[in-house]
Amino acid sequence: MRILRIISSVAHSIGSAITNDPEIKKIVAYNPKFFAFIKKRIAPDEMFGLHLTIGALITTFFVFFFFGIIRQFIGNESILESDISIVNFLQLLRHDGVDPLMVLFSTLGRWSIIFFGVCATALVCIRGRRWHYLIALISSVFIAIFFSGILRELIENVRPSFANTLVANSPPFFPSGYTFVAFTFYGIITYFLVRACEPWFGRFCIAFAGLIIMGLISFSSIYLGIHWPSDVVASFASAAAWLTIIITILEIRRTIRLPYEDDDDRALSHVSGTAIFAMLCWIIAGTYISYAFPIHLSRPITAPLQSIEKKDIPNKLFDVLPRYSETLLGKPTEPINIIIVGKQETIDESFAQSGWIHPNAISFSTLWRALIASIQNVQDLGAPMTPMFWNTTPNSISYSKPTPQNSVRERHHIRIWDSGIRTEDGDTILFGAASFDKGVKLKSSILIPTHSIDPAIDKEREFVKDVLSSTGLVEKTISFKIVGPTLGKNIVGDTFFTDGQSIVLFLKSPKN
Repeated sequence: MRILRIISSVAHSIGSAITNDPEIKKIVAYNPKFFAFIKKRIAPDEMFGLHLTIGALITTFFVFFFFGIIRQFIGNESILESDISIVNFLQLLRHDGVDPLMVLFSTLGRWSIIFFGVCATALVCIRGRRWHYLIALISSVFIAIFFSGILRELIENVRPSFANTLVANSPPFFPSGYTFVAFTFYGIITYFLVRACEPWFGRFCIAFAGLIIMGLISFSSIYLGIHWPSDVVASFASAAAWLTIIITILEIRRTIRLPYEDDDDRALSHVSGTAIFAMLCWIIAGTYISYAFPIHLSRPITAPLQSIEKKDIPNKLFDVLPRYSETLLGKPTEPINIIIVGKQETIDESFAQSGWIHPNAISFSTLWRALIASIQNVQDLGAPMTPMFWNTTPNSISYSKPTPQNSVRERHHIRIWDSGIRTEDGDTILFGAASFDKGVKLKSSILIPTHSIDPAIDKEREFVKDVLSSTGLVEKTISFKIVGPTLGKNIVGDTFFTDGQSIVLFLKSPKN
């Protein structure tokens, strides 16, 4: 509180100094009508003052944001590729302990739950004689339902169904009506609660909790595979614009408060019992719906495996497959420079014998340990590796190998994808992108501290070949030009260059 008072005092002093400056006064005197208009637009007590100005600015921002997404969506396949990459990355984060929590938040966004929520909130508004709140609640939610349906019909674009959804669902549409309605309903409820709370800290906590709930409801639909990320973001933008309009109207109305509404304030002190009763009814109805009509989790579908003869490797290997790894948004980065062909047990043994280890999965704790190890310049063998994508799929396997420096700042590493192709005798074909971490940088294109790489990625390609060959498990190697000489940037913004060669390692069959 003291800090806020100090900030307020400083801001007031700066404002007074500006307004009392002689040159400023001259400018104001030359343009009295313009500055009178500006003064009314930022006056909090004016009917069409500060509330309307802020509301108009926020609404305009979200409207332009929404149409920006529309422009990218129509006739642009790259947004679908980005959606697929994001969904595939989230599949790495799926966990049996997280899935039920995501189902819970997804349930909160169901039409039936929102209907009972509207009924419960309407009961409280009627008991407190808050008729303008009642009108705002009903109009905002039902117009949101109508408007989201209109958008869906105007755009007329059914999105492809998910390959790895956790919830059986009808094909998603752009934009997501589910997100639009849920964001509008929980947004208006959050506003009501903020206005009913007096302490500023309580208001902040309520607003923060409301945003978290709305965010988790939206995120759960992406996590479970119900809606595509761009569908949710577009609905979020349009719903935020609509909700801002409703709240702006309610705030403007507060400036023209009628005398008889003082009785309404007194009535609000007697609605706590009604609010508790309505909340219990809503919880009971929601619980019944959840158990009577549960959201069933399904098992993700795996793509069918393709087959190729060994003699056609590598000539026909990339007839329809990408030759480059990708960023999260589908932009090409490092080319595939290592291809491993062999039985899975032999592949695992070759990496284990040559001293490669699996890094830990990305989490707050593993990132924190890696950061501390980097500051102290000590080793952290399990330091996580930034995921990279190939064919919109994040790497399923990664290996790292420490150097004699014995520090987390420096390591050999390779990201590996299962190509989904098998040879005629059942050998697995893995694609890899190898590079060398030579240090740690605090700023990167992914906004978190990460390793920086040696730009000469061909040296790491040769290192992986030599190290794996030293195990005696490599039967033969083939070098071929997969791409032309390339100068580019990797997923974290580091520059790399390559001659475009790639190496195929054929591993020996395991002895019976």
